[in-house]
Amino acid sequence: MTAPVTSTLWQLLDAFWIETDPDVDVIAVAVKGGGQQYVVTCAGPKGMKSNEFVPAMRAAVAGLIRAAGGDMTAVGARPAEDPTFDTGDQRAN
Repeated sequence: MTAPVTSTLWQLLDAFWIETDPDVDVIAVAVKGGGQQYVVTCAGPKGMKSNEFVPAMRAAVAGLIRAAGGDMTAVGARPAEDPTFDTGDQRAN
């Protein structure tokens, strides 16, 4: 999966579970953008389901893209149109 983001192309490199804690699930996604490779992780209680970690991972990757100066819509982040997509900083309080 690749997504054009202004002048940067973001490419998914890999996704994997990190199994190091008996009580916590960690999923990591490696992405490449602007000639750099990044890894974004999300953690939650053991037994997380895809409907729990996928939205968290999308928000984390959107935050990475925004921090790198890109367009978050590459991962479906349209905070002005979709109030349920929360990258953690658009809350009023």
